[in-house]
Amino acid sequence: MKLKKGDLVHIPVSTRLNKYKDEDDTVVTRFKDTDKPLNLLVVETGKHRELGVSFQGETWFLNERDAYLVEER
Repeated sequence: MKLKKGDLVHIPVSTRLNKYKDEDDTVVTRFKDTDKPLNLLVVETGKHRELGVSFQGETWFLNERDAYLVEER
């Protein structure tokens, strides 16, 4: 299933989150590895096979393959 803006995704522990110098840049200026599993909101898609997620009030990017859709039960 293709993830899209507005989806809630589960991010496992030790997932790398990246911040870029500019919107269209590929230079990572900061990164974090998650220390616990998280559920985050997708706010951007399609950049370098990455998803933009809202984390601590900022948009951070992670590899699409590291995000899993949270489904309603």
